[in-house]
Amino acid sequence: MNKSCARCQKVVYPIEELKCLDKTWHKTCFRCHECGMTLNMKTYKGFNKLPYCEAHIPKAKATTIAETPELKRIAENTKIQSNVKYHADFEKLKGKVTQVADDPETLRIKQNTKNISNVAYHGDLQKKAAMERQRECTEIIDSKVNANNNRRIGSVNDIDPVNGYYGSISETPQHQQQQNAIYHQQQVQQQQQHLQQQQLYLQQQQQRQAQLQQQQQQQQQQQQQQQQQQAQQQQSQYIQPPQQYGVPTSTPVSKPMGKVRVYRALYDYEAQDSDEVGFTEGDLIIEVNSIDSGWMTGRVERTGLTGMLPANYVELVKI
Repeated sequence: MNKSCARCQKVVYPIEELKCLDKTWHKTCFRCHECGMTLNMKTYKGFNKLPYCEAHIPKAKATTIAETPELKRIAENTKIQSNVKYHADFEKLKGKVTQVADDPETLRIKQNTKNISNVAYHGDLQKKAAMERQRECTEIIDSKVNANNNRRIGSVNDIDPVNGYYGSISETPQHQQQQNAIYHQQQVQQQQQHLQQQQLYLQQQQQRQAQLQQQQQQQQQQQQQQQQQQAQQQQSQYIQPPQQYGVPTSTPVSKPMGKVRVYRALYDYEAQDSDEVGFTEGDLIIEVNSIDSGWMTGRVERTGLTGMLPANYVELVKI
């Protein structure tokens, strides 16, 4: 059955059909009810199931109503009921739960509490205390290890461990927890490295002392041999028979045992340990023996002191 237009009441065929406001219209009949301007689905304004343009659509106006005692009573009852409902809910929740807004400070305290409980659960504090006690025991064994902390910067024996990256301030609790775990691992690794360095330093000190004792013994033996040779030479020079006074005799000349190496100091050096020797620029170093790469032993001719000295502070002098 064909539909009829809501304005002209004629038959509307599907090709010109327009459905709007619960009615069927011709596209040409869909006009403003006041001025007759042709409208479409974007420009029409509906009122009381009739199409209007923007200029002629009826405007809704507020109706002034007198404030009667009955309306006042209804408004007052509505306020009282809403207030009673609010206080009832408040009293019901009172003593059971307190609603607190999540601010950054509260979130930080909550995250710190979680970190502390996690550290206590895994026993990290006990591990750290045990490692601290172990470090103190190793420091008590040799008091020289403690003296390294008071050395001035630039010393030859300074050890500069590489510090790890501590990270930046995290913006989320998960990121902060990861940073705390990484920081704890770095602390444990640094403590292990510190213990290894102390053990290595103690071994080096023992080796250096043993080498120094051997060298001192060798030097003492060489000095005794030289003194004996000099005494024998003096005896051969001054103790001669009387009948040979008029005859010229040749004095025996001692042949050198080997080429003596003499070094001259390039810089001033201050002794850092008891087994080292200090010198100033230009001093001559004799009786030099190499220990390992970077160190040697020798006697300062100006002061007569013997000990260890860095090899890069002296140079060989050609005699």
